Amino acid sequence: MNSKIYSILSVPVFGILYCYTAIGVLIVIFLSWFKAKKLVRFLSMKWAKSVFNLMGIKLTVKGEEN
Repeated sequence: MNSKIYSILSVPVFGILYCYTAIGVLIVIFLSWFKAKKLVRFLSMKWAKSVFNLMGIKLTVKGEEN
């Protein structure tokens, strides 16, 4: 029963994530034309963290380089 619910809910969630990612990619491409390296790096980091927030998943990364 839970498997069917998760399958049904995953379609709109991933649809939202794909649109969110596409918009982010377009913004980053536009900014990269103007050589805004710091802003592109900042937006990429924020995008990477926000995707998990949109899915409702808390991700903890532990390690020396993080």
